[in-house]
Amino acid sequence: SLEKSMDIEKMAREMAELQQENHFLRSYAIRLEKQLQVYQSSYPELDVKIPAAEPLSSDLPPWVASAKFMNPLLVAYQRKIDDLTQRNEAYFTEVKDIKERFEAISKSPGGGEETKAPRIVPLPSRELVLPSAHAEELNEAMQ
Repeated sequence: SLEKSMDIEKMAREMAELQQENHFLRSYAIRLEKQLQVYQSSYPELDVKIPAAEPLSSDLPPWVASAKFMNPLLVAYQRKIDDLTQRNEAYFTEVKDIKERFEAISKSPGGGEETKAPRIVPLPSRELVLPSAHAEELNEAMQ
């Protein structure tokens, strides 16, 4: 009697999990169909008739079809995509600002002229100029 009630509770929990998974997969399929419709309407030339899909291979791990495992993974992927999208937008904004500054500088008077870099003159190979009391001794030693 106790074992039967535990089995019934276990089956009830499994049934509830399966119902949740079923609900998740149905809502996920609906969202995917909506996205597909958006892309098909935006890009009608890509609307290719795909033959019916074969059933899932038995060599796939069981967690692939489990909402319990896939939902957190998909949420993490979405967060990563959102983060990368924000970074990309920030980079584009930065590039746009740099381009605008460059254009403003190049249009300003004297902005397009080349500026002279300071001229670097090498010292003769035998001379060493040091700002110390021992500079003369070192110069003599090197000659």
